[in-house]
Amino acid sequence: MLTKNERLKNRTLFNLTFKKRQKISTKLLSLYFLKDRKDINKLPKCAFIVGLRVNKKSTKRNLIKRRMREAYKLIYKKCFASNDANY
Repeated sequence: MLTKNERLKNRTLFNLTFKKRQKISTKLLSLYFLKDRKDINKLPKCAFIVGLRVNKKSTKRNLIKRRMREAYKLIYKKCFASNDANY
């Protein structure tokens, strides 16, 4: 589970992320992000969404989201753990 500071929960920020349309896409995954962070020392916030097109069953969608969160945590530790990393 992501900590409270790592979750993107604010509706206005969530909508702004989609509105800006800065994204990286592949066949299976789209990553939307905001570049203009005011305080670079803050943790990046993220949210994971799995739509009905992926699977109609909520249990499968929740499993995919749990796996994406875990992969994010593992990648985050490797990439951003040091203080001198720029993102």
